[in-house]
Amino acid sequence: MAKRISNFPDYAIHISSSSVTLCKSLSAEKPLRQTYKNTTLPALERECGAFFDPLTQQDTVEVFLDATTPLLFPKSLSVKPSSHYAKLMPMPSDNQMLLEDEIDDYIAVFPYSITKIAQLQALLNCQLSLHHTDHYCVQVLQQLPCDTPFKISVQFLSQRIEVILLEDQRLQLVNSFKYTTLEDILYYILNILQQFSIPQSQNTLFLVNPQALPRAERFLKKYLPNVQPMEPSFLV
Repeated sequence: MAKRISNFPDYAIHISSSSVTLCKSLSAEKPLRQTYKNTTLPALERECGAFFDPLTQQDTVEVFLDATTPLLFPKSLSVKPSSHYAKLMPMPSDNQMLLEDEIDDYIAVFPYSITKIAQLQALLNCQLSLHHTDHYCVQVLQQLPCDTPFKISVQFLSQRIEVILLEDQRLQLVNSFKYTTLEDILYYILNILQQFSIPQSQNTLFLVNPQALPRAERFLKKYLPNVQPMEPSFLV
């Protein structure tokens, strides 16, 4: 089930650990995208120029980063600059900086590679707006039709899952868990349901890019009544 969110940006890039996806919105129906597996940002210079040309300093490219699970703070309690949050989370390495993003009613703080950001800026003659991938996932999840008050998305990453929980369209949880077996994933999901006192009949579980772990959907459907695939427009 592919989902075209209503406020998809004109130009977007998704950077994961194993791929880079370039995306531009040509119509209200579906963005055009091009994915490059196992490549580096400098190697994409020619492709970026051809795909996004012509960009100017008046244009903005929304960049979605697969980064460490963000630390969330209610906007009402947020402070500037983001360095104030450093003592509450693992310190960034010498080659990382703390980035801030707005996700629903929260400020999300997370570290990311200074080198990758610099490389990307060198490729594009425009403004960059940096976001955590969860920013996009929450927007997609909020717009998916659903008959239950609770929505849970599970994104399959390298040896870990990223979990987002919404209640009545409001963000309640963003967390990640390492796993080795499908049973681990089921345990974490059931644990979240228990912590938030969510009856199984009152939640729908959306699997982001289920093709990354093909057996997961069939396995989870044995134990959870409402499981659906969720394939955002450009996450790969």
